[in-house]
Amino acid sequence: MKDPEPLTRRLFFRPRSTPLFTLLLASLALWILPLPLHADDYLYRAEVRGTLVSVTPPALVREGRLFVPLEFVQHVLGGSVLPTSNPTQRELRFFDRWVRFTLEQPEMHSATGPWSLPAAPFAIRDTLYVPAELLEEGLGLPLSLTMDSSGNALVHIEASGGEVRNLHLEEQPDRLRLTILLSAESAYQWHSSGDHLEISLPLPEGASQQHGVVLEGFRNPHLREVSRSLAEGFTRVQIGVQDTGKPLISALSNPPRLVLDLALTAKPATPPTPATTASPAPPTTRPTPAPARAGPTWQKRNFSTPRGPLDVYVLQISPSDPHWRVRPALAADTLHVRHSVAYICRQAGAVAGLNGGFFAAQGPPVGLLVVDGEWISSPLLNRTILAASASGQVRLGRWTFSGRAHFEGRGFLQVSAVNRNHTQPDEVVIYTRRWASSLPGDSRSTRLAVSQQGMVVIKETYGRPVEIPEGGYVMCARGRQAQALERIQLGETVRLELGTNPAWPELWWALEGGPRLLVDGEVRITSSEEGFRADVSSSCASRSAAGITKSGDLLLVAVESPGTERGGVTLQELAGIMRKLGARQAINLDGGGSTTVVQDGRTINRVRSGPRLVSNALIVVPKPQIAPATPNGPQPASPSPTQPEPGGPPASLHEAMSAD
Repeated sequence: MKDPEPLTRRLFFRPRSTPLFTLLLASLALWILPLPLHADDYLYRAEVRGTLVSVTPPALVREGRLFVPLEFVQHVLGGSVLPTSNPTQRELRFFDRWVRFTLEQPEMHSATGPWSLPAAPFAIRDTLYVPAELLEEGLGLPLSLTMDSSGNALVHIEASGGEVRNLHLEEQPDRLRLTILLSAESAYQWHSSGDHLEISLPLPEGASQQHGVVLEGFRNPHLREVSRSLAEGFTRVQIGVQDTGKPLISALSNPPRLVLDLALTAKPATPPTPATTASPAPPTTRPTPAPARAGPTWQKRNFSTPRGPLDVYVLQISPSDPHWRVRPALAADTLHVRHSVAYICRQAGAVAGLNGGFFAAQGPPVGLLVVDGEWISSPLLNRTILAASASGQVRLGRWTFSGRAHFEGRGFLQVSAVNRNHTQPDEVVIYTRRWASSLPGDSRSTRLAVSQQGMVVIKETYGRPVEIPEGGYVMCARGRQAQALERIQLGETVRLELGTNPAWPELWWALEGGPRLLVDGEVRITSSEEGFRADVSSSCASRSAAGITKSGDLLLVAVESPGTERGGVTLQELAGIMRKLGARQAINLDGGGSTTVVQDGRTINRVRSGPRLVSNALIVVPKPQIAPATPNGPQPASPSPTQPEPGGPPASLHEAMSAD
C-alpha cells in the first residue's frame, strides 16, 4: 500500500493524459492558489502502544522532517495550547513543562531556557504546525516516524504511561472540577461528543492488565456517570455530563494529575440521582414520557442443572400490546461509545431492558443494527438476527446485506456496507453521523458527501478529510468503484436503497446476535455455521437470549447462577430452558459479564464485577401514539434491490462508463 502522495502532486499531477491547456491551467493554479509549494507527505494515523489513532488535521513530513498540528498536541498527547498577547505566538504546557514559540521563527523558549529549532513552526490556512523537536525538547514528548505492516508511514508516540489512582469531584455554583490522580505523568488522549467525554491513558510497563469496570458514585445532577476501565493496555475514563460547557483539561504536577473543568450552562431538568451509568440516547429514538400505567415486568423463575440452581429472568410481551413495544437502543449518539444497560434504559424512558448483541472493544456493534428504520450498521458475519416489522411482527433469520446507490440517468453502484471499515479493495461503504461527524483523510478513496435531500454537496478525490452532512451521509469508494464515483458531479442526486437479502421491505428494527438455539421448537445450535469461538459456543456462563412463542409473543430471557457462585449454563442448556419457557424460535445474545437485567432503571440481577459497559440493549418503551416519523439517515429500501430502475438505464454505473 502506497504512502499518501504529496499534496501538490495529488492536486496537479494525477496519472492521466495532460493536454497543453491543462498544463497552462495547472501553472496558473500554482501561481494563484494559497497552497504550500512544498512536497509534503500527509500522515493521518499515529501509533501508541500498538493502538492506532486518527490524526485530524493530518501530520506532515516536509523535507524529511516531522511536523504535527496543535490539535494533535491537545487531543492525542494531552498538551495544553494557550494564546499569548502576541497573536503569532503560542504557549504549550504539559504537566510542569512549558514552551513558547512564534510562527515562522526557529527559536523557542522553555522552562530550561532558549533553544534553536531545526525548523520553524508555520501555518497552513487555520492549522498551526510545529516540528517534532519542539515537543521532545520543550515538553519531553518524543515523536518519531515508523511504518505499519503494509508499509504506510505513521507517527510513533513514545508514552511512559500512568495508572489512575483516584478521582475527586469539587463542586462550585458555576462549575465542576474533576481531578484524576495519577501514579506518574503520562501522555493522554481525549475526545468529547455531545454529553460524553472519554480520556485514555496508556498503562505503565508491567501494570496489571486485568479487565473490569469501576463506577464512581458521584451524586451530582450534571455528572451522569464517571467510570474507568482497563482494556488493551489503556485506562479509559468515561464521563457523562449534562448542561455543561466545553471541557477544559490541564495536566499538573506534584502530584501528577489531570484536572477537568466543566462550566455549568443550565440547571438540570431532573432532580439529582446517583450517577452510576451514562449514555446519551440516539437522536432518532428520543423517548416520550412513560404513561402512568404499569409496564411489563421481569418474572424470576427457578431452574437447575447438575451443577446447581439457576436464576432465570423472563419478560414476555405481545406485538399486539396497545401500550408497550420492544426495540433495540444504541448506547450513545455514535457507535464508538459504550454504557451500562441501566442508563440506556433511563435515557430512553424504558421500563425494562436486557443487554443486546455483541460489540467490538471500541463500541461498534458486531453485525446488523437497525433502530426504528435507521440503518446503523450492516450485517457482517452471516449470523442469526432478531428483527421486527413496524407492526411488531418478530422474526429470526440470517439475512445478508443488499444496498445500491442510484444516480439519476447514470445507473447504480453496489453498496457493500454501512458504518464499518473497508475490508475489500473494490467496495463502497456508507458512513453516517452514527460513525463520526467527519471522516479523516484517505488518499485511496473517492468520497461523495450527500445531503439529507439526496444531493451531492462535496466531492473529494485528493484524500482530504470530509465532514458528514447532518441527516445525510458520505459514500466512500475504493478501487474500480472509486473510478466510477469520480464521474459524479456536484449537484447530482442520489437515491440510496438499503435492504436485506431475502428482501423484507417492512423491516423496522434488527439486532444481530447468535448462534441460533431453536428452530420450530427443536434444538438446533448453529455455533460452527456462524463462526463462534469456543468461549461462546462451549463455555458455561451467564446467558442472555430472546425467543418467539407459537402465538408470536417475544420472550426476553437472562440466566445466571445465584449468589456468588460462578458458572451459568451451556448453549445446549440455554436452548432447553427456552423451550420449557414456551419458545418455538430462539437466539443467543451477548452474555457472560454483559448479561444485565434492568427494571425501572435499576439492575436487578447479580452483576458480579459491576455493570459492564455495552454497545446496545433491547428495551421496553411506550408505543408511540402517532405513526412513526421518518428517521434521519439512510433508510431501508421499499422496492426489492434487485429490480431495475424505471426508464431502462444500464444495470450498473460501470456499464454506463463503458457505454460512453
